[in-house]
Amino acid sequence: FKGWQTFSNGGAQYFDGDTYVVPDSNTTLYAIWERNLKTITFNYNSGTGDIASKQYGEGLSAILPTGAEVNALKQNYTFRGWSTVANGGTQILEGNFYYVASNITLYAIWERNEVRITLNYNGGTDGSYSETGEITYLQGDNVYLPTQNESGAERQYYTFLGWQTEENGGTQYLTGAAYMPLDNVTLYAIWERNKASLIVNPNGGTITTSVFTHNQGSIPELPTQAEMGIAREYYTFLGLAFTQVDADAGKVYNGGSFTLITDLTLY
Repeated sequence: FKGWQTFSNGGAQYFDGDTYVVPDSNTTLYAIWERNLKTITFNYNSGTGDIASKQYGEGLSAILPTGAEVNALKQNYTFRGWSTVANGGTQILEGNFYYVASNITLYAIWERNEVRITLNYNGGTDGSYSETGEITYLQGDNVYLPTQNESGAERQYYTFLGWQTEENGGTQYLTGAAYMPLDNVTLYAIWERNKASLIVNPNGGTITTSVFTHNQGSIPELPTQAEMGIAREYYTFLGLAFTQVDADAGKVYNGGSFTLITDLTLY
């Protein structure tokens, strides 16, 4: 209560201690009321914000400030609203009304951000012929990216080494290395081509270079006599054979293509 006025919604006002001249006729004076104010204190609950408190009319339903209005920030979290206790209680999400009954402290509600990592198998598959996959982590956590077994990554003639930030390079995270995802990102499988060797048995002769390494799954050319440095006294080199028996019989390999899958001994 603040005083009296001559009309219900205004007019001359008379507050405590004011002098009022009684008119010649009967009159009605109207009470002046001022809405009580209650203070809401905002606790950012391990985050930060620009507004510490705000006053609201008692008994009114008020819309509490949004995260944008108070500049509420917490690394790796998104602001969702306010609650009556730090870790629970009644929750007032953004955009909802709150009935103001008394002075109170409200606590920011934070939701941990998630980030999506798209796994690009970069020429391989996940074992089900899919070229990409997705996995979700909490933003800011140190995580271990999926191993070959966990992701199902496979590629013929290649060995899986880990993940990298670009298709053909960038930052590499080898199997077992920790990674902290901060935003949605695509990571690419790192593959190393497997190797297989042609191993030449000089079959009674002498040889300078006997091992010739190629990419597994490739179609290699057989080494020449000069490349091998192969010789045998009193003999003429005719070529290479796939077995000892063929070599002894003079049945040499006469061309055509074959795929090198594993180490192969030639004679």
